Amino acid sequence: MVGDPKLPNKYKFLGDDLRFTFGCSYTKNEIIARSGGNEHTIRNRLSNQRDFTEDLFKRKSKAVRPESVCETTLEKFSAKWLKRRLI
Repeated sequence: MVGDPKLPNKYKFLGDDLRFTFGCSYTKNEIIARSGGNEHTIRNRLSNQRDFTEDLFKRKSKAVRPESVCETTLEKFSAKWLKRRLI
């Protein structure tokens, strides 16, 4: 049985955030209004989901890159020149 495409998709809340009630279903627009987050971010994170938790609203941390994998000054000098374009 296929659902009506005109009905809005609902997402069930399974967390403990005070802005939402556990087990209740919300539309994307209701979630955006209650959370106060960026509309595009919330919509992207809800894609291919049926439920959500308070983790949906947490800011994602950027991966930390090591400063340098070179051990000696000669390796650092060589790496600097290897990054340059030849032409």
